[in-house]
Amino acid sequence: MAQDLGIKRCWFHASKSHPHYDIPKKRITEIQNKCIVISGKLLIKIIKRKMTRKDLTYKIFWSEDDQEFVATCEEMPGLSVLNKNPEQAFKKFLSMM
Repeated sequence: MAQDLGIKRCWFHASKSHPHYDIPKKRITEIQNKCIVISGKLLIKIIKRKMTRKDLTYKIFWSEDDQEFVATCEEMPGLSVLNKNPEQAFKKFLSMM
């Protein structure tokens, strides 16, 4: 995942108590925009139930403001994809998960 986000290995600190990445401030917004933020509750469901894409509730709708279709998922409200074509919006959405 770090490689997909362009996070360099040299940013990783492998301390025993708190292994973590130190991401440069100028890259934080860019990296956050590529990530899906989910609740701890949803994470537990995914882990325990082995939740798959089939278990999620998807929505595809036309946005007058954006003049494009929006693909989103009720369980992950922070994630959405815009596209002029509804099928392409959905495919792109799935590719991000």
